[in-house]
Amino acid sequence: MTECNTRNAIVNKKLLWIYILFVLSFSARIQVSEAKDVWVFDKVSSCTVLGMTDADRVRNLTTQFRQVEIVTDSNILTIHNSLLEKGKICSIDFVRINKTLLSYFYSKDTVAMYKALFSQEGMPLTDDIIVLTSLRPGEECPEPYSELIEAKGNLFFSEQDYVVFMKKKKGNVTSGNKDKIEFWQYCKDAAEGAAYDGRSKYSCQFSHKSIAEVYSNIRALSHYQHALKEKLPSKNIKYPVDGGYIIYQWTDRNKLEIIIEQKNESVRYFVKSKNNSAEVVIESDTQY
Repeated sequence: MTECNTRNAIVNKKLLWIYILFVLSFSARIQVSEAKDVWVFDKVSSCTVLGMTDADRVRNLTTQFRQVEIVTDSNILTIHNSLLEKGKICSIDFVRINKTLLSYFYSKDTVAMYKALFSQEGMPLTDDIIVLTSLRPGEECPEPYSELIEAKGNLFFSEQDYVVFMKKKKGNVTSGNKDKIEFWQYCKDAAEGAAYDGRSKYSCQFSHKSIAEVYSNIRALSHYQHALKEKLPSKNIKYPVDGGYIIYQWTDRNKLEIIIEQKNESVRYFVKSKNNSAEVVIESDTQY
C-alpha cells in the first residue's frame, strides 16, 4: 500500500469515527416517550415576550386555546380542541429532543426575554428544556403546535408572541376514552359572528338523557372538570376552588345553575331538564 493510500485510509477511518460519534451524540438527545400524559390549558401570558400588553388579544387567545388538550401516548402526540367542529387538530409520531434554551432560541437576548416573562407569570423556566416535535420533518402539527416545549413540569408554545401555558392533567389517565364526547356534537355558538368582547354563550341540546347524564357530559366538556364534583350534588352547595368558588344551585326539581367564579373568569351553566331531554346554556365572561 502506498503512503498516499495509507493516509487516505487513516483519514477515512477518522471520518467514520467522527460520523459514528455524531450519530450517537444526536441519538442520545432524542427520547421516545413511553408514558401517557394529558396536558390541558392553564393560561395565556399577560404580555408578550417583548413586554407588550393587549387585553383583547389575551382574551381572544384564551378563548381559542381554553379547550385544547394535548396527549402524548407512547410515541404518538395528539392534539384536540373540542371548540372546533372537527375536534382533532393532529396526530403524529413524535420525539422528545433535549436542548438548552440558548441552543433552541439561538439568542441570549431572546432567552433573557423568555426568562423575564416566565418570572413575571410565576412560572419556572430552567436552562434545560425538552422539545416535542414530529419524528418525520415535514409532518409536523400545524402552527402553533409544530414544536412544543416542556420545562420543569410545564408545557408551553407561543402564539402571536404570547406564551400559552399547558398543565398536566391530574388523576388517572388511561389510553382511550369511550365516554369522550365532542363539544360541537351538542352545542352551538349563540353569539356566532359577533365581535368577541370577553363574553361567550353556547346553547346545547341533549336528547334521551337524564339530568345526571347531562351533567356528566358537560363536566367532561368543561376545562374546570377537575374542580367540578364527579357526582352531581343533590343539594345546594358552595365550596372554594383555586382562589374562587363554585356554586351548585337547584332552582327547581329539574333546573340547575352551576356558577364558577375565578379571579379573571366567570362561567355559568344553566341546565333545564324536560321529557327525558335537557337544554344547557353556557355563559362565560373572561376579564384581564
